[in-house]
Parts: sequence; C-alpha cells; structure tokens
Amino acid sequence: MAGSFVLASVNNSARYRVYDRLGTFLSRLERQPTIQDDAIIEFGEARVLVFGMGRIGLGAYDELVKNRLGPVVGIDRDPEVGLKHQLAGRTVIRGDALDRDFWERVQFHPDVELVIAATSNHAANLECVRRIREFLPNAQIAAAATYPDQVAELHDSGVDIARNLYEEAGQALADDAAAVLWAGEPEG
Repeated sequence: MAGSFVLASVNNSARYRVYDRLGTFLSRLERQPTIQDDAIIEFGEARVLVFGMGRIGLGAYDELVKNRLGPVVGIDRDPEVGLKHQLAGRTVIRGDALDRDFWERVQFHPDVELVIAATSNHAANLECVRRIREFLPNAQIAAAATYPDQVAELHDSGVDIARNLYEEAGQALADDAAAVLWAGEPEG
C-alpha cells in the first residue's frame, strides 16, 4: 500500500516535467480556431486577484471589494463555482493554478498589486506563488494555510503574508469569548 503512494507521488510530479518538455511540440498540434477554454485570459484593469473562490477566497474577495481596494477578479477551477459567483455579481473566471496551460494563456495587467492564494490545495497555492513571482515580481502575495509547516513553506516560496486559518480562527474565537466574559454580555 505504501509503495503505491510513493509511486503515485513520483508519477504525479514527473508529469509536469514531461509536459514542460513536450509542451511546445504539443501546442503546434492544437486545432484552430481556438476554443473558449484555450483562449487568452485577460484580467482587464484588475489590481487584485483571488485564487480559489471557496469560503476563504469569497470572504477575501468581498472584503477587498467592500474596502474599495481596486478592481478584484476571482479565479476558481470549478466552472459551477465561477458561474454562481458571476450570477451574484462578482467578477470570476475559470482557472486552475496547477494547470500549465492556464499560465500560458494568462495576460496580467502590469499594475496588479495584490494576489491572494486561497485554494484548498496547498500545492496549488505554492504553484500560484511561484507563477505570480515569475509574472508579477512586484505584487504582494498573501496565502492561506491549514498547518504551521505550510505557513513556513509559503514564506520560503516568496509569500509576503501567510496565515494559518485554523490557528487564527481559534485565536479570534478565544478573544471574542474572553471579551464576552469580561464584558458580561455577548457582542454578536
């Protein structure tokens, strides 16, 4: 059983190296005209990008819009999630941080100031950070993590701000609970 995990891990990382080597050749075999999923992705005048539009990304997106921190674009790999957010009035496009083709089709506005990596997949957050540093070296990057070692790994990869969601949620809950205890009445 353990051997299959090792084999899967090696195979999983090798597929990106193989694709990197064959990518140029394979792109010549693409059909024309370009289908929608292969079209260039433009973010327009967006100054803030949020990768992952689940609960964390959605909260970040809405807070950034509320605080008027510039045009915000959300990116999510699930088309249904994107459609749901679009119907709610948010600007969300389909994209996967682990998809090499996505990064080849992206055209960033040079003035993007902030990128938030809030996917539920730590590997996707790391790849997002790597690619953003490549394309937008001056952008600030914030990322979410679920374990302390992931926070350290995100910092090592070039993230400006990394947060352990569970640890900070626990601290905030304890702070609020202590405030209620000291005040003698609930706040909300």
